[in-house]
Amino acid sequence: QLSYIAFSYYHLCDYRNSLLYCKKALAVRPNDAASEDSNESEEDTIRERLLPVLLNQFSGLEDKHNEKQDYQAAIEYCLLQIDIYNLLNINETEHIAICHNNIGYYNSLLEKYYSAAEHYEISAKIYEDLNGYFNDKVSQEYFNAGKAYEKLGNYEKAIELYQMVLEIDEKILGNTHEYVIKDRKHLERVIQLEEEKNKKKSYYLKAETCSEDEDFIGAIENYKKVISEIE
Repeated sequence: QLSYIAFSYYHLCDYRNSLLYCKKALAVRPNDAASEDSNESEEDTIRERLLPVLLNQFSGLEDKHNEKQDYQAAIEYCLLQIDIYNLLNINETEHIAICHNNIGYYNSLLEKYYSAAEHYEISAKIYEDLNGYFNDKVSQEYFNAGKAYEKLGNYEKAIELYQMVLEIDEKILGNTHEYVIKDRKHLERVIQLEEEKNKKKSYYLKAETCSEDEDFIGAIENYKKVISEIE
């Protein structure tokens, strides 16, 4: 039986193969009533006995690899935990949101900011579905995603997310709360960065146009402005 193989791999501490055979066992579709009863019993055994202990093992391994600063391995163990939640038909829980938050965090440490932002936003959506939009955890995840986009130089997307953070925090905390004041200052700073970026882009495009028109003096002047803005 596939469940026997899954349990055997678990006792051998080969947790990945154990999960693989759990998936195979749960994917089996019986052909008759007798085998259907047997299959349901096998499914129950896997869901109730094996998957929860595998979940604990992967959570512990994630923590160990985080401590060792092996963040890529920690990400893999987070993904395995999400696999188990899906097998348990638990599609949207705080546990899955935490897994995506952790993946975002590890990707940030690895300077994989696009992936970090992606997982922070998934986490935010789950919290939003669970508790509504005006929620401190939604705010925190969108803030984390905004920071990742800021690292990528995608200030436009960062501004969009920081505006959402400000909207949520104003609703929850009020306009004069210290966190809301910090939100505003943070948003203003990134808006300024976006304006500076657009200014550089404008000078660069003007320089390109001047070059095409053989207005080389104009091109030089605009390229100098680009350099000046960078400095």
